Amino acid sequence: MKNISSFNVAGLGLALVLSVSGCNSPKPGLTNQQQPGPAVGEAVGTGVGLVVGNAAGVVVGAGEGAVAGATASFKPAPVSTVQEYRTTVGPDGQIIRVPVKVQVDQYGRPINPPPPAQPLPVNGTNSVPPPASQP
Repeated sequence: MKNISSFNVAGLGLALVLSVSGCNSPKPGLTNQQQPGPAVGEAVGTGVGLVVGNAAGVVVGAGEGAVAGATASFKPAPVSTVQEYRTTVGPDGQIIRVPVKVQVDQYGRPINPPPPAQPLPVNGTNSVPPPASQP
């Protein structure tokens, strides 16, 4: 995140306070919680709820992950176009700035960089000088 608003901070603070404070209170009921039957029943119910809740969480998490993975291949990557300027020297010796448009990904790296600039003709001719041969 580049900037954090006060609403985000307040929301996170409220969520933290609510998750830490808890909502457990003694349950009034018709049975005596000190007897083994109700105590065992509550412990078994808590264990079953925990296992079933985690199993449901695993199924939902796996389903959401599969859906996110499947849809990611159909979403195009964010692409921007950046204009760069190259300087070349014209046949009359004048320096020219030529705009070149380059597509970049979300991190600013060129996707398909343009080819390097070709040298301009020498002395007004339409031929390009051959590359220098190496010995």
